[in-house]
Amino acid sequence: MLHKFNVFLKEATASGLSQAIFGKAALLPFPWTHVDPVFYALLLSTVVFIAGTLMDKTANLNKQREKTEIIPAV
Repeated sequence: MLHKFNVFLKEATASGLSQAIFGKAALLPFPWTHVDPVFYALLLSTVVFIAGTLMDKTANLNKQREKTEIIPAV
């Protein structure tokens, strides 16, 4: 939400929050001020989902290895 009021030009100029705090209409230069914040949220949530899934699989594999009893070959 903070990104929307400080970077996305439409909302940043309407709220005036970025102008009051930082002295600029928006924090980032041109190409980034016209990209919708939902786009960033989608990318960030995808990265977090993939990282969480990979970490969960690793944790489950380690637990299974600890539970498995190794029987020595004779």
